[in-house]
Amino acid sequence: MFRTEIEQLQDALIPLIEERQAYLIELTFKKSKYGNVVEVFIDADTGVTSELCTELSRSFHQALDCFGFLQSKYNLVVSSPGFDRPLKYPKQFPKHRGKKFSVKHKDGEKVVVTIGQLLDVNESGITLQLEKEQTKNFLFDDIIEAKVKPQW
Repeated sequence: MFRTEIEQLQDALIPLIEERQAYLIELTFKKSKYGNVVEVFIDADTGVTSELCTELSRSFHQALDCFGFLQSKYNLVVSSPGFDRPLKYPKQFPKHRGKKFSVKHKDGEKVVVTIGQLLDVNESGITLQLEKEQTKNFLFDDIIEAKVKPQW
């Protein structure tokens, strides 16, 4: 079976990420006239620090060079997803308890956005604290997009 460059890169990088108690959120590979760009977005239960990104960047360069990936010039970017990117996996939610969220979700046939504070996370979904002490549960299967709202 033919494996894409992205799949090969993931196979090489995931063990290095997991060694540092982090996990891969997204890996992108772009070709440009200035060379290739590899973007690696990671997260960890304890958060992502600049030190972690630096360590992983060094390890990734070595791995990419050893495996012979990207025979031409490339730029490597290692980062946390940041506020502008939605959470993709249930394991990203627990560390955000108490933070304000914007959740785009299915509500019957409609798609709506609900804003509230993340109260709880379980294996099937999340609970938000809404206005006037109301709470609302959301199944992960019904969530289309969930973003932490900056508190500034």
